[in-house]
Amino acid sequence: MVERSPSSIYSMRPRVTRALDKALSVSLTYTKTVLTPSEVLVAATGNYGRIVGEKVGVLEPRYAADVVILDGRRLHAAPARGPVEAVVSFMDGRDVTDVFVDGEPVVLNGSLVKVDEERVVEKLLDAQSRTEPIIEELLEGVKKRFSSRGPS
Repeated sequence: MVERSPSSIYSMRPRVTRALDKALSVSLTYTKTVLTPSEVLVAATGNYGRIVGEKVGVLEPRYAADVVILDGRRLHAAPARGPVEAVVSFMDGRDVTDVFVDGEPVVLNGSLVKVDEERVVEKLLDAQSRTEPIIEELLEGVKKRFSSRGPS
């Protein structure tokens, strides 16, 4: 297992993602530079560890073994001219079959390994049934309040 710093990379992901998004946006908007799918993949994976100062983003000894396996046999990935273009341009979370974090399985065959999905759904539905009447009551109050004002 790779030791991760106290400033966990997971808390940094949103900032790095925003920075990468901004850099790509500026690159495409102002310099009219087009990144190849391979450059995008390296920017999002291989350079991530360098940006946050962690041993992640590549499959090498002494690096965190965080791996996502995708199923590229689905129809929407077919227009790609290769696996990298398929991942970058056409695939999404629905294509994930397996996920390993620090070498440990988290998702296998599309199902969460360490979470009881049925229990989570049951809890969500229970919470929804308890909160729906409250939300309806609040919405009715808002409608009454704004309808009594008349046209502005």
